Amino acid sequence: MEYSTLKPWQGISETGIIYEFGSLYARFEEIEDPRKARGKRYSLVTLLVIIFLGKLCGQDNPVEIADWAANHAEQLAELLGLERIWMPHHNTIRRVYQNILREEEFNQMAQEYSQQEHAGKREVLALDGKTLRGTGISDHKKNDHVLSLYGVESQHVLAQASVDRKENEITVAPRVLEQVDLSGKVITGDALLAQRKLSSQIIEQEGDFIWPIKDNHPRLLADIQQLFAIPDETPRPGFGKVLTDFQCVNTVNKGHGRIEKRILHTSTMLNNYLKWPGLAQVYRLERQFTWLRKGQVIKRSCETEFGVTSLSKTSISC
Repeated sequence: MEYSTLKPWQGISETGIIYEFGSLYARFEEIEDPRKARGKRYSLVTLLVIIFLGKLCGQDNPVEIADWAANHAEQLAELLGLERIWMPHHNTIRRVYQNILREEEFNQMAQEYSQQEHAGKREVLALDGKTLRGTGISDHKKNDHVLSLYGVESQHVLAQASVDRKENEITVAPRVLEQVDLSGKVITGDALLAQRKLSSQIIEQEGDFIWPIKDNHPRLLADIQQLFAIPDETPRPGFGKVLTDFQCVNTVNKGHGRIEKRILHTSTMLNNYLKWPGLAQVYRLERQFTWLRKGQVIKRSCETEFGVTSLSKTSISC
Protein backbone atom coordinates (compact mmCIF):
# COMPACT_ATOMS: atom_id res chain seq x y z
CA MET A 1 0.00 0.00 0.00
CA GLU A 2 1.34 3.42 -0.94
CA TYR A 3 0.94 6.46 1.24
CA SER A 4 1.23 10.11 0.30
CA THR A 5 1.61 13.21 2.48
CA LEU A 6 0.40 15.44 -0.34
CA LYS A 7 -2.77 17.40 0.25
CA PRO A 8 -5.58 17.24 -2.32
CA TRP A 9 -4.63 20.73 -3.53
CA GLN A 10 -0.91 19.95 -3.91
CA GLY A 11 1.34 18.49 -6.61
CA ILE A 12 4.99 17.43 -6.74
CA SER A 13 7.58 18.21 -9.42
CA GLU A 14 10.27 15.96 -10.90
CA THR A 15 12.81 17.34 -8.46
CA GLY A 16 10.54 16.77 -5.45
CA ILE A 17 9.22 20.32 -5.05
CA ILE A 18 5.74 20.35 -3.48
CA TYR A 19 3.54 23.11 -4.86
CA GLU A 20 -0.09 24.17 -4.70
CA PHE A 21 -2.39 23.88 -7.69
CA GLY A 22 -3.19 27.31 -9.07
CA SER A 23 0.13 28.77 -7.92
CA LEU A 24 2.64 30.38 -10.25
CA TYR A 25 4.84 27.27 -9.95
CA ALA A 26 1.91 25.17 -11.13
CA ARG A 27 1.49 27.45 -14.14
CA PHE A 28 5.17 27.02 -14.94
CA GLU A 29 4.70 23.23 -14.78
CA GLU A 30 1.96 23.44 -17.43
CA ILE A 31 4.13 25.22 -20.01
CA GLU A 32 5.27 22.82 -22.74
CA ASP A 33 9.02 22.45 -23.13
CA PRO A 34 9.92 22.23 -26.86
CA ARG A 35 13.58 21.44 -26.20
CA LYS A 36 15.08 18.05 -27.03
CA ALA A 37 16.08 15.88 -24.10
CA ARG A 38 19.65 15.58 -25.31
CA GLY A 39 21.85 18.28 -23.83
CA LYS A 40 19.12 19.61 -21.56
CA ARG A 41 20.71 20.45 -18.23
CA TYR A 42 17.87 22.28 -16.49
CA SER A 43 14.14 21.63 -16.49
CA LEU A 44 12.02 24.43 -17.90
CA VAL A 45 10.27 25.05 -14.60
CA THR A 46 13.66 25.42 -12.88
CA LEU A 47 14.71 28.04 -15.42
CA LEU A 48 11.42 29.90 -15.08
CA VAL A 49 11.63 29.98 -11.29
CA ILE A 50 15.20 31.31 -11.41
CA ILE A 51 14.15 34.01 -13.88
CA PHE A 52 11.14 34.93 -11.77
CA LEU A 53 13.14 35.17 -8.53
CA GLY A 54 15.81 37.19 -10.30
CA LYS A 55 13.20 39.65 -11.56
CA LEU A 56 11.72 39.97 -8.06
CA CYS A 57 15.21 41.01 -6.94
CA GLY A 58 15.41 43.72 -9.58
CA GLN A 59 17.38 41.90 -12.29
CA ASP A 60 15.88 42.83 -15.67
CA ASN A 61 17.92 41.14 -18.41
CA PRO A 62 19.47 37.68 -18.98
CA VAL A 63 22.99 38.76 -18.00
CA GLU A 64 21.83 40.32 -14.73
CA ILE A 65 19.63 37.30 -13.91
CA ALA A 66 22.48 34.86 -14.62
CA ASP A 67 24.92 36.83 -12.44
CA TRP A 68 22.35 37.04 -9.63
CA ALA A 69 21.71 33.28 -9.83
CA ALA A 70 25.47 32.51 -9.75
CA ASN A 71 25.82 34.63 -6.61
CA HIS A 72 22.97 32.69 -4.93
CA ALA A 73 23.75 29.27 -6.37
CA GLU A 74 23.79 27.32 -3.09
CA GLN A 75 20.48 28.74 -1.87
CA LEU A 76 18.79 28.20 -5.25
CA ALA A 77 20.09 24.64 -5.55
CA GLU A 78 18.67 23.79 -2.13
CA LEU A 79 15.38 25.56 -2.83
CA LEU A 80 14.86 23.86 -6.22
CA GLY A 81 16.17 20.41 -5.24
CA LEU A 82 19.09 20.52 -7.68
CA GLU A 83 21.91 18.00 -7.46
CA ARG A 84 24.50 20.52 -8.66
CA ILE A 85 24.95 24.16 -7.75
CA TRP A 86 25.79 25.28 -11.30
CA MET A 87 23.44 27.97 -12.47
CA PRO A 88 22.26 28.58 -16.07
CA HIS A 89 24.31 30.77 -18.42
CA HIS A 90 22.76 34.00 -19.65
CA ASN A 91 22.48 32.51 -23.16
CA THR A 92 20.29 29.75 -21.75
CA ILE A 93 18.01 32.33 -20.16
CA ARG A 94 17.95 34.33 -23.39
CA ARG A 95 16.85 31.23 -25.35
CA VAL A 96 13.94 30.76 -22.95
CA TYR A 97 12.71 34.23 -23.93
CA GLN A 98 13.36 33.62 -27.64
CA ASN A 99 11.97 30.11 -28.08
CA ILE A 100 9.59 29.29 -25.23
CA LEU A 101 8.05 32.20 -23.39
CA ARG A 102 8.08 35.78 -24.59
CA GLU A 103 9.34 38.25 -22.00
CA GLU A 104 6.10 40.24 -22.02
CA GLU A 105 4.14 37.03 -21.32
CA PHE A 106 6.45 36.21 -18.44
CA ASN A 107 6.16 39.73 -17.05
CA GLN A 108 2.37 39.48 -17.26
CA MET A 109 2.41 36.22 -15.29
CA ALA A 110 4.71 37.74 -12.68
CA GLN A 111 2.50 40.82 -12.42
CA GLU A 112 -0.63 38.70 -11.95
CA TYR A 113 1.13 36.68 -9.26
CA SER A 114 2.27 39.82 -7.45
CA GLN A 115 -1.24 41.27 -7.54
CA GLN A 116 -2.69 37.98 -6.30
CA GLU A 117 -0.35 38.10 -3.30
CA HIS A 118 -1.63 41.61 -2.46
CA ALA A 119 -5.32 40.98 -3.15
CA GLY A 120 -7.61 41.84 -0.23
CA LYS A 121 -4.82 43.33 1.89
CA ARG A 122 -5.18 46.80 3.36
CA GLU A 123 -1.98 48.53 2.26
CA VAL A 124 -0.56 51.74 0.86
CA LEU A 125 0.43 51.77 -2.81
CA ALA A 126 2.58 54.57 -4.19
CA LEU A 127 2.63 55.97 -7.72
CA ASP A 128 6.20 56.92 -8.51
CA GLY A 129 7.96 57.93 -11.71
CA LYS A 130 11.54 56.84 -12.34
CA THR A 131 14.11 57.62 -15.01
CA LEU A 132 15.84 54.42 -16.11
CA ARG A 133 19.20 53.82 -17.69
CA GLY A 134 19.78 51.00 -20.15
CA THR A 135 16.45 49.32 -19.43
CA GLY A 136 12.93 49.29 -20.81
CA ILE A 137 9.51 47.64 -20.58
CA SER A 138 8.72 44.73 -22.88
CA ASP A 139 6.31 45.35 -25.74
CA HIS A 140 6.83 49.11 -25.38
CA LYS A 141 8.90 51.53 -27.34
CA LYS A 142 12.24 52.21 -25.73
CA ASN A 143 11.93 55.01 -23.23
CA ASP A 144 13.87 56.31 -20.28
CA HIS A 145 10.96 57.04 -17.93
CA VAL A 146 8.30 54.79 -16.40
CA LEU A 147 5.51 55.28 -13.87
CA SER A 148 5.18 52.43 -11.36
CA LEU A 149 2.67 51.44 -8.70
CA TYR A 150 4.33 49.59 -5.83
CA GLY A 151 3.64 48.49 -2.27
CA VAL A 152 5.21 50.94 0.18
CA GLU A 153 6.03 48.21 2.73
CA SER A 154 6.65 45.23 0.45
CA GLN A 155 8.41 47.27 -2.29
CA HIS A 156 6.80 44.97 -4.89
CA VAL A 157 5.94 46.63 -8.19
CA LEU A 158 2.34 45.76 -9.11
CA ALA A 159 2.05 47.64 -12.40
CA GLN A 160 3.97 50.09 -14.55
CA ALA A 161 3.80 51.88 -17.89
CA SER A 162 6.15 53.89 -20.09
CA VAL A 163 5.84 57.66 -20.08
CA ASP A 164 6.18 58.86 -23.67
CA ARG A 165 7.94 62.11 -24.42
CA LYS A 166 4.65 63.63 -25.55
CA GLU A 167 2.91 62.50 -22.35
CA ASN A 168 3.37 63.11 -18.66
CA GLU A 169 2.73 61.08 -15.52
CA ILE A 170 -0.78 62.54 -15.14
CA THR A 171 -1.97 61.02 -18.43
CA VAL A 172 -0.22 57.67 -17.82
CA ALA A 173 -1.39 57.18 -14.21
CA PRO A 174 -4.95 56.06 -15.14
CA ARG A 175 -3.53 53.25 -17.31
CA VAL A 176 -1.33 52.05 -14.45
CA LEU A 177 -4.21 52.03 -11.96
CA GLU A 178 -6.48 50.13 -14.37
CA GLN A 179 -4.08 47.16 -14.18
CA VAL A 180 -4.60 46.63 -10.44
CA ASP A 181 -7.51 45.73 -8.17
CA LEU A 182 -7.60 48.75 -5.85
CA SER A 183 -10.23 47.40 -3.50
CA GLY A 184 -9.07 48.17 0.04
CA LYS A 185 -5.88 49.88 -1.18
CA VAL A 186 -4.72 53.42 -0.34
CA ILE A 187 -3.09 55.22 -3.26
CA THR A 188 -0.61 58.03 -2.77
CA GLY A 189 1.94 59.90 -4.85
CA ASP A 190 3.58 63.28 -5.22
CA ALA A 191 1.68 66.56 -5.58
CA LEU A 192 1.78 66.38 -9.39
CA LEU A 193 -0.60 63.40 -9.33
CA ALA A 194 -3.12 65.10 -7.03
CA GLN A 195 -5.83 65.36 -9.70
CA ARG A 196 -9.63 65.25 -9.46
CA LYS A 197 -10.07 62.76 -12.34
CA LEU A 198 -7.50 60.39 -10.87
CA SER A 199 -9.21 60.63 -7.47
CA SER A 200 -12.55 59.77 -9.10
CA GLN A 201 -11.03 56.72 -10.78
CA ILE A 202 -9.58 55.47 -7.49
CA ILE A 203 -12.96 55.83 -5.76
CA GLU A 204 -14.69 54.03 -8.65
CA GLN A 205 -12.18 51.19 -8.28
CA GLU A 206 -13.11 51.01 -4.55
CA GLY A 207 -9.79 52.38 -3.32
CA ASP A 208 -8.79 55.42 -1.27
CA PHE A 209 -6.31 58.23 -1.86
CA ILE A 210 -3.98 60.51 0.07
CA TRP A 211 -2.63 63.44 -1.96
CA PRO A 212 -0.24 66.16 -0.81
CA ILE A 213 -1.33 69.56 -2.11
CA LYS A 214 1.24 72.12 -3.23
CA ASP A 215 1.50 75.12 -5.53
CA ASN A 216 -0.03 73.30 -8.51
CA HIS A 217 -3.39 73.85 -6.70
CA PRO A 218 -2.83 77.33 -5.22
CA ARG A 219 -6.46 78.03 -4.28
CA LEU A 220 -6.93 74.64 -2.68
CA LEU A 221 -3.65 74.93 -0.80
CA ALA A 222 -4.60 78.40 0.50
CA ASP A 223 -7.99 77.12 1.70
CA ILE A 224 -6.43 74.27 3.69
CA GLN A 225 -3.70 76.48 5.13
CA GLN A 226 -6.26 79.05 6.19
CA LEU A 227 -8.37 76.40 7.89
CA PHE A 228 -5.53 75.06 10.02
CA ALA A 229 -4.40 78.59 10.88
CA ILE A 230 -7.50 78.81 13.09
CA PRO A 231 -6.74 77.76 16.69
CA ASP A 232 -9.51 75.81 18.41
CA GLU A 233 -12.40 77.94 19.67
CA THR A 234 -10.75 81.22 18.68
CA PRO A 235 -12.88 84.30 19.56
CA ARG A 236 -13.65 86.39 16.46
CA PRO A 237 -15.04 89.93 16.69
CA GLY A 238 -18.72 89.79 15.88
CA PHE A 239 -18.72 86.01 15.44
CA GLY A 240 -18.00 84.67 18.89
CA LYS A 241 -16.01 81.44 19.09
CA VAL A 242 -15.06 79.50 15.97
CA LEU A 243 -15.66 75.83 16.74
CA THR A 244 -13.46 73.37 14.88
CA ASP A 245 -13.44 69.59 14.59
CA PHE A 246 -9.65 69.22 14.47
CA GLN A 247 -8.22 65.86 15.48
CA CYS A 248 -4.54 65.45 16.30
CA VAL A 249 -2.20 62.45 16.39
CA ASN A 250 1.50 62.50 17.37
CA THR A 251 4.17 59.89 16.66
CA VAL A 252 7.91 59.85 17.42
CA ASN A 253 10.50 57.70 15.62
CA LYS A 254 14.21 57.43 16.33
CA GLY A 255 16.82 56.00 13.99
CA HIS A 256 19.68 56.77 11.61
CA GLY A 257 21.03 59.41 13.97
CA ARG A 258 17.89 61.51 14.19
CA ILE A 259 14.56 61.87 15.99
CA GLU A 260 11.48 62.49 13.87
CA LYS A 261 8.26 63.75 15.44
CA ARG A 262 5.11 63.83 13.31
CA ILE A 263 2.10 65.91 14.24
CA LEU A 264 -1.00 65.22 12.15
CA HIS A 265 -4.12 67.41 12.22
CA THR A 266 -7.25 66.46 10.25
CA SER A 267 -10.60 68.13 9.64
CA THR A 268 -13.86 67.56 7.77
CA MET A 269 -14.87 71.23 7.78
CA LEU A 270 -14.02 71.77 4.10
CA ASN A 271 -15.80 68.66 2.76
CA ASN A 272 -18.86 70.56 1.54
CA TYR A 273 -16.85 73.54 0.35
CA LEU A 274 -14.15 71.92 -1.77
CA LYS A 275 -15.21 70.29 -5.02
CA TRP A 276 -12.95 67.26 -4.74
CA PRO A 277 -14.30 63.75 -5.56
CA GLY A 278 -14.45 61.41 -2.58
CA LEU A 279 -13.06 63.96 -0.13
CA ALA A 280 -13.43 62.83 3.50
CA GLN A 281 -10.82 65.00 5.22
CA VAL A 282 -8.09 67.56 4.72
CA TYR A 283 -4.90 67.33 6.74
CA ARG A 284 -1.86 69.20 7.98
CA LEU A 285 1.24 67.07 8.65
CA GLU A 286 4.19 68.64 10.45
CA ARG A 287 7.51 66.78 10.60
CA GLN A 288 10.05 67.94 13.17
CA PHE A 289 13.59 66.56 12.78
CA THR A 290 16.34 66.56 15.39
CA TRP A 291 19.80 65.33 14.33
CA LEU A 292 22.05 63.88 17.03
CA ARG A 293 25.76 63.15 17.23
CA LYS A 294 27.23 61.50 20.30
CA GLY A 295 24.08 62.36 22.20
CA GLN A 296 24.25 66.06 21.32
CA VAL A 297 21.80 67.98 19.14
CA ILE A 298 23.61 69.28 16.03
CA LYS A 299 20.67 70.36 13.86
CA ARG A 300 16.92 70.90 13.89
CA SER A 301 14.50 71.33 10.99
CA CYS A 302 10.79 71.32 10.32
CA GLU A 303 8.60 70.80 7.24
CA THR A 304 4.84 71.01 6.81
CA GLU A 305 2.62 69.21 4.30
CA PHE A 306 -1.02 69.90 3.51
CA GLY A 307 -3.28 67.49 1.67
CA VAL A 308 -6.59 65.80 0.95
CA THR A 309 -7.75 62.23 1.52
CA SER A 310 -10.77 59.99 1.09
CA LEU A 311 -9.98 58.17 4.34
CA SER A 312 -12.33 58.69 7.24
CA LYS A 313 -11.35 59.88 10.71
CA THR A 314 -10.97 56.34 11.99
CA SER A 315 -8.63 55.34 9.14
CA ILE A 316 -5.90 57.98 8.88
CA SER A 317 -2.81 58.18 11.08
CA CYS A 318 0.76 59.41 10.95
